[in-house]
Parts: sequence; C-alpha cells; structure tokens
Amino acid sequence: MSADDRLAIIEAIQRYSYAVDSRDAEAYAALFSIRGVFEVTSVAHPEPFIHAEGHEGVLEWVRPTMERWGDAQTRHNQCCTVFDELTADTARTRTMLLESRMLPDRQIPRPWTQGVYTDDWVREADGWRITRRALHLDIPPRPQR
Repeated sequence: MSADDRLAIIEAIQRYSYAVDSRDAEAYAALFSIRGVFEVTSVAHPEPFIHAEGHEGVLEWVRPTMERWGDAQTRHNQCCTVFDELTADTARTRTMLLESRMLPDRQIPRPWTQGVYTDDWVREADGWRITRRALHLDIPPRPQR
C-alpha cells in the first residue's frame, strides 16, 4: 500500500465527519461499499445494538438518526488513525472518536460520546470504500436528541 493509499483512506475518514455533521446522508452512504456494514456496540452492549447493511440499509438508518438531532450541531472529531492491516486492495484501521454537540440554547458545545471505530476497507474502481465500520462506544449510548 502506498502513501497515496493511506492518505486516501484518511481523507475518506475525514469526509465521514463532514458528511455526518452536515447531515448529508447520500455522501455518508457513498463512503461505504455496496454491501457495507455499519455497527455500534458499547461497554454495556457488546452485541451490536445498531446494524445497518448495504447502501439502502445505511441510508434507512442514517436519515432518521440525523433528523433526531434536531437543531443540535454535531462534530465528529476523529483522530489517531492507525493502520492495523495493509494489502494492495484491503486495509483495516482504528480511529478514535470524540463527538460533541452544540445545542441551540447553549453557547458552549458539550461532549456527547466517545469511542473507537474499527474500519475494514476495500479498493474499488473509483477509490477506497468502507466494507465494515464498527463503532465501540466507551460509555453506554445516550438517548437520541
């Protein structure tokens, strides 16, 4: 895997943050392969309590999720990406997450959740795509808002 491949994957991770925080469901889903999977677990729920599969499944999950945020502005701060596996056409990364939310009636954002994404990647004809993104939350999930 070249430095250009690493950079392309890191940029895709950053595009994920921009897509989710701007509530662009199509851009969000486009980061996944056609059969891509998104899952969430936590310390209190070791089995996935969120599971979305395939382009349509990801869209069906993410659209109402984004709508539930109402007027809150989210910021998905992802950092510290490491590459655990690298081949010419696949990769596995881990990336830390700290999500904050700015509520309309507040002037200071507040931490919302944190965890680690483990991502499996595949090289497709038009670039790198997520085949599986698994978020493990360090804390139990909060009620949606």
